[in-house]
Order: sequence, then C-alpha cells, then structure tokens
Amino acid sequence: MMGIALNQDAQNPDQGVFIERTAIGDSSAGGYDNIFLDHEDLFSILENYENDTSFEDLIKELSLLKEDFSEVEISYEAGEPDMIEDENGMLVVIQNEKSIVHITDDQLIKIIKKTEEIRNRFINL
Repeated sequence: MMGIALNQDAQNPDQGVFIERTAIGDSSAGGYDNIFLDHEDLFSILENYENDTSFEDLIKELSLLKEDFSEVEISYEAGEPDMIEDENGMLVVIQNEKSIVHITDDQLIKIIKKTEEIRNRFINL
C-alpha cells in the first residue's frame, strides 16, 4: 500500500512543503511497518465518543479537514505487474499502477494550515 506524506524541513521552513510517496505495509516486501488509519477508520473510532464533550472539538475539526480532502481528486492508471524472485526464492509481485493526485497549491496550503492548527491545538504547542 502506498501513502503520501507532506513534509517540511524544520531547518528551512521557508522552502515550503514537499510531497513524498511512502510505502506502507510489510517490511519484508520492501515497505515499512506502519499502521495505516484512513479517515473511515478514524471516524468509526470517534463515533464511540461522539457524546463525550471532550471529543466534540476534535470531531468537528477533523470533519472540516475531511471536507478539504474531499476536494482533492485522485485518479489511477493501471499497469502490468512485474513478478520477480527475491533472494529467498519467494515470488514478489510489483504493482506498476500509478496514482495521480490532482491538488492545487491553494488546496494543499489550506490542508497544511488546517492540519497544523489541529495538531497545535490538541498537543498544546
């Protein structure tokens, strides 16, 4: 599984944000051992706390962020998979599909700013 990370150089914040594509999944297949939580999973968890006043603001803020992400268009181009044998003799299938993210600079800036606001508000920076 692939993910997209937005990063900023802490030493040079004026240089803006760069987009990095990251692998998510089994490290033995060349990916990283990360837990991937998409917005549906997150909101399913938060539903359990929707009547808890201490979660009201978080749910509201994340819902607004979800709206901003809904404006981003993602399209896919199919590709033929490659099959190779790794050093242990295991067959590895490499997907050659492409995910194309259509996001404007304004959309990206809006998402980054809202994410920073949420993060700073809830971790008290």
